[in-house]
Parts: sequence; structure tokens; C-alpha cells
Amino acid sequence: MAIFYNIPEMPVPAWASVTSDGRVFHRYYEGGKRRKVVLGKLVDKVSTNGALMMAPNENMRRLYSDEFEQCYGAGSSSSNRVITGLYAANLRVCAAIGLYQCVQRSFGTADGNILMDLAMMAFAKRSSAVYLIDDFVEAHMHYSLNKVSSSSVSKMLTKRISSSQIQDFKVSWINEYQRNNDLKEVWLSIDGSNSDCKTVGSALAAHDKSKTGNSTMIIGQIWAVDVSTGVPVTWFVNEGNVPDCVAFERIMTFLGEHDLGVKGVLLDRGFASEAIMSLISSYGLEYIIMLKDDCNGFSEMFKHHCDDIRRVVSRRIMNGGLYGITGEVKVFRKSNSMTKVGLFFSSLNADERAEDFSDKLTCEIERIDEELRQGRHDIAVNNRFSDIISIEVSDDGLPAGVAVDFDTWQSVYDSKGYFAVASSMDIDARHLYSMYSLIDTSEKTFRMIKSELEFDTLRGHTDAGIEARIAVSFISAVFRQVYSNHCNNIGAKPNHLIDRLCIVAVEANLDGIFRVSNSGDVSVSKLFSSIGVTKADLADLATQMTKIRQGTNLSQYRELTSFEQDNIRTEADRFVDIIQNSINKDYCYPYGSSGAAPAVKTRKPGRPPGSKNKKTLAREATMSGDPSAQTQRRGRGRPPGSKNKSTLAREAAMANAPSEQVQRRGRGRPPGSRNKSTLAREAAMAEALSEQDIKSGSEVNISSYKNAFVSSVSTDLSTFKRGRGRPKGSKNKKTIEREMAAAAQALPRGRGRPPGSKNKKTLIREGVAVINCGSQSLKRGRGRPPGSKNKKTLAREAIASAARSQ
Repeated sequence: MAIFYNIPEMPVPAWASVTSDGRVFHRYYEGGKRRKVVLGKLVDKVSTNGALMMAPNENMRRLYSDEFEQCYGAGSSSSNRVITGLYAANLRVCAAIGLYQCVQRSFGTADGNILMDLAMMAFAKRSSAVYLIDDFVEAHMHYSLNKVSSSSVSKMLTKRISSSQIQDFKVSWINEYQRNNDLKEVWLSIDGSNSDCKTVGSALAAHDKSKTGNSTMIIGQIWAVDVSTGVPVTWFVNEGNVPDCVAFERIMTFLGEHDLGVKGVLLDRGFASEAIMSLISSYGLEYIIMLKDDCNGFSEMFKHHCDDIRRVVSRRIMNGGLYGITGEVKVFRKSNSMTKVGLFFSSLNADERAEDFSDKLTCEIERIDEELRQGRHDIAVNNRFSDIISIEVSDDGLPAGVAVDFDTWQSVYDSKGYFAVASSMDIDARHLYSMYSLIDTSEKTFRMIKSELEFDTLRGHTDAGIEARIAVSFISAVFRQVYSNHCNNIGAKPNHLIDRLCIVAVEANLDGIFRVSNSGDVSVSKLFSSIGVTKADLADLATQMTKIRQGTNLSQYRELTSFEQDNIRTEADRFVDIIQNSINKDYCYPYGSSGAAPAVKTRKPGRPPGSKNKKTLAREATMSGDPSAQTQRRGRGRPPGSKNKSTLAREAAMANAPSEQVQRRGRGRPPGSRNKSTLAREAAMAEALSEQDIKSGSEVNISSYKNAFVSSVSTDLSTFKRGRGRPKGSKNKKTIEREMAAAAQALPRGRGRPPGSKNKKTLIREGVAVINCGSQSLKRGRGRPPGSKNKKTLAREAIASAARSQ
């Protein structure tokens, strides 16, 4: 524990003891056991009353705050500076993807917050060791409203986290992940790991070969990761002696029960077995599997094609010196069918591995020579090089020298850099390798999970504690991958930004009110912008810290100001909406038996009878006139069943038309109809009524007038050829039909001339002027005469007048 050298020394408490090397400690009893805690270090100084002085450490400030504050003042035992950057990023990301809500619902609010603190610490420290939690929560803002200690956390993991809660969390998360990503055809990378177990009496541990090759107690794990995002989907803990095929079947059965749309799986060479390949085919899935070096598929492809791809430019499939070829061989000697196998050669990897092998072989030869010079007789060759190196024996049976098989050495040297991949799909070498390279994303996730679990050894007092620690590592791995994706979007390094996040902090003044002391640099601002953390959120965290120090009873569900504007909802709000049936099925989660929320029966796979999908519900709500539903954003393209403007206008016109006009006509113009030119000409003719007919008040006969007009014209109008385009002043069908309908539906006018109407003489004069294009019009001065109108107005009024006269 770090010593506080930047503050004055304090007297050694009367109840404390001092060791011979100057350490100040205190012994106490807890749970019937005697314990000791170091409080500081003795200094070469005494107080005015002769008491010994010491430099205190963090234990003295945290565990014995009353004595600490007597020396340094009230409030000195509490840290005035709290790091909030890591907490803000973790809370925002986990709540946005629904991970935080799943943890709280499955494990409860208080225990769920402690698990989130452990996961956040595992992310920052790359270790889920419980003893690190004391220092972490002291420096960082955390989910738990009260400070947690390593002993209380250890008890919670051992006694309060049950297998049923962990199973409920798995179901909740896989459902949440499907909703967030709309998974229909996802490729999963599945990998397993075996770790030594030091727990006494563990039911999960079983004797088997560990990574070191020794037979010891081990525990197995298997993980499924979405290769497109690198986000873990689920995991299982297995007994140490469970075969890979059984563990694989267990996880595939779980995924199938929850309707995850898996298209295929990417597997490492550890899963290259005929049982697993047959199991995958039985599920109807595709697979891409790395083969072991002693597999028949690799041996056959290497035997026939090794020279065809070794630095042959025609077989170069990717930058970086990668060459490849595909063929069909039996993956296993007892296989009944042929399988597509790709053989690949990496020139860069070949040189590195070959030289590394040769260096180690040379060192082994030098070691044997040195032992021979020393006269040793019990010389043994490393099994790795026994095919190449042997000990020569003299006639008297003593070691005489080292024999090296250079031909075998050369063949091993030349075999470096080759690897083979089997696939259920008929694809070429380039496509096959690009598909398999997606496993790199998941491999990074697996390495991070293993590092947080302390690599080769799992430590814990009980099996429940081990399973809970693995669950914490899963939560941490999900957050880290989403966080890394945001870092990649802004072009930043994830590990570098972890250090930069620790700069963002709040600090309390003498009045005990926390305020933002540092909001981070440019890289942190870009990260916060990407994940959605605002300046108002940082100020809100300062306010929350002030309320926590003042003892205000805050909600166990931690949130930020931006949650409301971005519609990030709590699990409790989601459940209330389910009960009230006020939202769609996005939030209808099956609740478990953890006690975090009332139990709701889970439905069977598939949509219940009579239910409707999202698009149908949204469309029906929009058609019913629901304003809230109309604000929902629809997908691209016209919604199913909708009609364009032309169709709507045509149907509206057909609805208002007489029944005989609604019937659909055949191709071509209906009998008796006229084209645009004829309609325009006849309309103009109807306006040019004879003055004598109008004066005499006789009834107008448009047909007889038309015949007389045509007979008086020397040129045949039917053969008159007009220019390209519509004649000036003419109108299309829709305009003519609309104006004729408006004129026909005009109400009968009262006595007297309607406002704006004209007498017969004016109408005759204007009609003649339109027909003769101005040749017979009266000669007027420059400009339009007062009260005159342009051609379009005159034509429209002439049509209306003719309709009224009829």
C-alpha cells in the first residue's frame, strides 16, 4: 500500500503496533480469524508529547477515518478528486446496447452494480482479481452507491450469485443482442480454452491434460463471438474432461433454442474432428475450419500442391506474400466424402518460423557437444528434434558425437509457412482465406478474456465464485469490444485512450461541492462524441458525487442526462410498458426467477398465432391515424400496399365519375372521342357564334355552326400539319376535363348579368379575334387596351360562356 509522503506525519495510534523494521500495523479479529493490516511506516521523529510519528498509508485513511481526520481535518479521509471518465464511457456504452439493463434485471440492482464495477475494473486493469477492487473504487467513480471491499465482493460472488441468475443473464443478453443487430445470417467464431483449477473440491474440475501437457485438474470454457462485430454472444463453462464435440453441441443447442440466425461457424484447429464437422452439417450450417498438420486433408494437399504455391506468383492471392490453392480431398482417412480444402503458404511466416526452428535446433546441437566435451554419458536429445539429431555411440557403448540428418532438417525447414483450411462451401482460395481471416477479430476477444482470467489458472473458493468471475469477464469483454469499435471509428488506440480517460475527473472544493476539474483532451472528446457522452453528462456526474457524499438516497439504477433525450430506458420502465401494453414487442422480455422483476411466462420459438411483425403493426397504426405511429420512421421504398399520386388521382376521378365511365376501356381512343387539336379547335369554334344568331336570340347550334365554318374555309383543316409540340394556348386532357366539369357544375345564376360577364357583342368580337389570330381584330394603339385580356383568359372565358349558353 502506497505511503503518503506528501502530507505531514501523524502520531502512531495507541492501539497500533510496530515491527522491528518500522512498519506500523494493527491486529484484529474478523469471523473468528486473526488478521493484520499495515497502517504506515515509522519515521525518525517524535511529537511534542513524546509520541512516535509515522507516515500513514491508504489503509489508515480508509479504514480508520476518524483518527485520520483528527490529525488532518474533517473530510480529509475522503478523496477530493474522483476519476469519472472511465465510468461515463462504461455506463453510456453498456446502457446503450442494453447490457447494463440485462445485468440489473438478472442479478438485481445492488449486486448487478457490483458486477458492473468488477467488469469495469477488469477492463481497466486487465484482471478480474477481487483484491484489486479496493484501490479501484477509491480512485474511480463506480456503480455501487456505497464503497465495496474485496471481502464483501468475494462473499457476493461465492454466496449470492447463482447458476440460475447466470443462465437468465445469458438468455437476456442473446435476446438483447438480436434485437439491437437484427441478426438473420450471422457467422460465429467458436473457441474453447482449458485452465488449471486450484479450487479444492471443485465439481467443475476434472483430471485431463492441461496446456503444459501434464495431467491435472482443469476447467473448460467455450465462447461464441460474432465475427462481424467481435462482440461475444454467449459462453459456457464445462467440466475439464468434456470433449470438444460435446461442448460444441451444447452451445449450438443453446443458440438454436433462442432462434439465433446462424449461417456458419469459424473454428480453430482444435475443433478439427469428424464428429464436429458432421454435427455442423446436421444443423444445416456452413463451416470453415483450420486443419491440424497431421490431418489427412493437410497431408494430401501438401503432398500434391506444396510446390505449386511456394512463391508462385500466379497463385498469389493477397498482399503480404500469401499464396493459395484449393482442391477436394478426404479431410480424414475414414471420411466417406470429399471436402473442399485450401492449402496456403505465407512466405513471411515461413522465413520466420523456419529460421526460429533452425536456431533452436542449432542450440540443441551445441548443448550436446558441450556435454560430450565434459565427458557426460547420460545425454538425452529433446523429443522435438529426435527425428533430426541422434547420439553416435563408440564401440565401447559410450557417446562419441552428434549425428544430424540434414535431409530431414531440410524437409522440415521447407514445410514451414504452410497451413490448410477446410470449408463446406465451393469457393476459391482467395474467398476462402478472406472468410477465415475474420477469425482474427474474435481471437483478440478470446485473448483479452483469458488475460482477465489470469491465463492458465482459475482461482476461487467455490465453483459458484469461478462461474461468477467468468460472467464478469464476459461483461467486460462485451464492453471492451464495443469500446474498441468506437476507438477504431475515430482512429485512436483503445489502450492509449484508457489512460486518457483517467484524466477526466471531478474535484470537491472546501464547500464539499464537486465540480468538473478536467473534461479530457481532444482524443477523449472524439470518443465521448462517438459514444454519446455530453458535457451535461459530466456535470451531472459531479452533481451525483455531491449527493452521494451528502448521503442522499439515490436510485440504484445509474444513468446520465443524455439517456432521456436518446430514449435509453431502464429495465423497470420497459416492464411497466409491457404490463400496460403501451409499446410494441421490442421490449417484451421474458423475465426469469432472479427477483429483479415479476415473472413472465416465456413463449415458444416462433411468432405466436395471430401476431404481426413490426412493419405490419406500424402500417396499420399509420392507417388508423395514430399521430404517434406516424412519427415512426419507415424503411426505404414505398410501404407495401401504398399507391403513388397518379393512381390515387385516377381512382378518385373514377369514384366521382358515372358508372358507365368507371369501366376500363381497351387500348386506343374510345369511339367518338377527339384528340387535343380537335377539342381545342371545336372550343374556339363554339366561341365564334354568328352575330345574327345572338342578336335574334335564337338557340345556338354548335354542330351546325361548325359545319358552316368548315365549309367556308378553303384549306382542309384535317390535313393541316402543325409544328412540333403542343399549339400555343392549347391545353392537355386533364385541364380541359377539369374546366369543362367546373363549367358544367356551375350553379344557375340569378337575375342580371353575373359580375365580370360580357354582353353578346363583346363575346362575338373577342371570339373572332381568337379565330383569326388578330387579323380581324380591331386596330388598337400600343399596349393592351384597358380591360383587355390575354389569349388564355379569353379562351377560358369563351369556353365558360359557351357552356352557360347551352
